[in-house]
Formats: sequence, structure tokens, C-alpha cells
Amino acid sequence: MKIGASTLRFERDLKASVKDVYRAFTSQAAIEEWLCNCALIDSMLKTRLYLCWDNGYYTCGEFLKLIPNKEINFTWRGRNEPAKTSVHIKMTRSDLGTHLVLEHRGLRPTPRWQAARENITKGWEIGLQNLASILETGRDLRILNKPMLGINLQDFSPEIAASLGIPVSQGVRLESVMSNMGAERAGLKKDDVIVEVSGMPILGYHNLSSILQSHNAGDRIDVTYYRGSQKNTVSVDLAKRPSPSIPASPAELAQIVEEMYDAGDNIIAASLENITEFEASFKPGPGEWSVPEVLAHLIHSERDLQFGMHKWLANESFSFPPNIQTRIDATVAVYPTVPDLVQALNVAEAETIAFVRRLPETFTAQRDSYWLLAYNLLQYTDHLKEHTEQIKSILVKARAR
Repeated sequence: MKIGASTLRFERDLKASVKDVYRAFTSQAAIEEWLCNCALIDSMLKTRLYLCWDNGYYTCGEFLKLIPNKEINFTWRGRNEPAKTSVHIKMTRSDLGTHLVLEHRGLRPTPRWQAARENITKGWEIGLQNLASILETGRDLRILNKPMLGINLQDFSPEIAASLGIPVSQGVRLESVMSNMGAERAGLKKDDVIVEVSGMPILGYHNLSSILQSHNAGDRIDVTYYRGSQKNTVSVDLAKRPSPSIPASPAELAQIVEEMYDAGDNIIAASLENITEFEASFKPGPGEWSVPEVLAHLIHSERDLQFGMHKWLANESFSFPPNIQTRIDATVAVYPTVPDLVQALNVAEAETIAFVRRLPETFTAQRDSYWLLAYNLLQYTDHLKEHTEQIKSILVKARAR
């Protein structure tokens, strides 16, 4: 990186085609895969762009020049920055693949601009390092470098807070803790609600994710949480995130996903054997799901995953929507018995497997997109395990009545 009076200049040699590098800056889905957490780009005219990050930073601008596979210029107005700046990108073919030059212009060398210059410098350095990683290997360093508390989360709302006797309505509620990881060793348990990490208030999952991103594996951080009405603070050791082995082809990925589903479905089938009407309607407590509602949620997860894959193939953003009880109720109404719900879940899983198996070569050639999709599918094992354990727990409590 070179620093001028008003220009930050970054150069990178990338083992990727100029076409892929150009797409990384002009595709809504692609730019989320290496730079920001959320993007909105005019996909037809590419006249405007909005980028935002989970840490609260955002920027907006408009494209001034777009020469495919050669040059990109756009304006930039970031949150709390003194004035509008601009980004100028040139890419040329090289022996390695692509030589990229990025200049961020218009940052004045004055005290008023010091914080903005430092943050923009750090942002581009981290972002371009990740760009090289995702283009060359598919690996998103934001995911792999983010340390783990060792927790699984579930819904949290004012109604749930009231039912648990928790005097706050913002935070993240634990579904479970992972074995032999920091949260378990620190004594955190199901239904604890984390409200503060490293002195920063926790408003939800994305806020927590952003705070963890600023730490490293091996760090010890303070976590403040409520257990009922009691507020506690403990020190938690952060763990390194495992790097999964990504299958080379959609066919291999589909086979692994199918085996994962079969294992989960077998556990669900064994748990639901001879289930009674009372057990099916039983809810462990206020704001908690019955067995049919858990099955409905799993059906929705498959449908949302398929829609997310659909959007990925169309170069659009992908995210899972929050759980909505009205949607759960609608699915349970259409599939009124547990066998009906199990059959609908099996069909939805089969559709997901068929979708994965048929991913086109044009998509899998995009290493970043394919890696991220495969990573999310392989992590789905934890989600399925959480809810199969939830079903078993519900039935244990129902049968104890």
C-alpha cells in the first residue's frame, strides 16, 4: 500500500481471471462474499451501490465508469466521514492472472480525516486479503478467522424474556453450548441470554458476530448474561474455528448432505415412534415449540435454503429469514398430523439434495460462491442436531407428565 496526500493506493496480484475480479466488485452477491455483510447494487444499470457491515459502518455511492474486465470507478460516502470520496480500480491481465490497482481518492491529510483514513486503510487491506483468498481458494477468511464462543442460538423476544423471568428484551438466547468449548467450560447453559461481550452491548446475532470478529482465537473475553433475573459475568476462552474439507463436486456434496439428512431423519423417526396426540400437542413452556412446530421449522429451513440457493444462482443476496410463528402455524395447519409433517420434511430434503446435485458448472466455477454454499450446507448438521435433540427433549418432558 502507498499513501499519498489524498490517495490510498493498493496493488494486488491475484490468481484469478480479470472477469472474476470484475465480477467481485460489480455483483451484489459476489461483493458480499469478500468485502461487506450486505450489499445493494443496481443489477441492470449498475448506477448505485450501498454496502454495509455488521459493525454498523455503511457507505453509499454511484458508479461513474464501468469498462468490463478493465476499469471501475465509483463514489464513496461512508458513515461519519467528513465528505464524499471515490474509488478507482484498474485490472490488467498478468502472468499470475490479474494485476489489480485500487486507489481510494479524496481523503484529506488533516486531523479531521485521521480516523476515516485509518479505518478505510484497514478495511481495504483486510478486504483485499480476503478477495485473494476467495478467488484463489474459495475460503472466506471472515468466517475461518472468526473465533468461536461455542454456542448455538435460538429466538429471543419480549414474550420469551417474560416467560424466563429475564428483565431485558435484547440479547441472544442460548439453545445449547458445544462440548469442550469456552462457553461450556465457563458454565453457560441453555436459555441463558448474553447481553454484553467485552463491554459491548449485544443487540442480536449480527452484533455479536461483529464483536467476535475483532478478537482472535485464544483470547479470553468477558461475557455478561442473564440466567432468569440474575445477571452474571464470566470469562470465556475463544476457540479457533475448524476449516471444513469442501467436496470437489456438487455430486460429492449432495451425497454428504443426503447422508447427513438420513442420519437426522432416522433419529427423528425413532423419537416419534408411537407418539400420542397429547405428546404431539405438548409445549414445554411459554414461547416454546411443540413437536409439530419443530418439524414445521425444519421444513421452512429447507425451503429457505432452496430459495437462498436460487438467489445465489441469480447473483443476489442470500440470508435466512427470522422465524415467524404465523408461518409455523400455517404449515402445521396444512400438515395436521406428525406423519404428514415428517413426509413433507422428507420431500423438502429430497428437493435440496436434487438442487445441490444439479448445481451448474458456471456456479461451481465461482470458487467463492461454491465454497460458501458448501460450508453452509455442511454446518447445517449442527442445526439438524439441535432440533432432533429438541424433539427428544420435548417428548421426555411430555412423557414425564
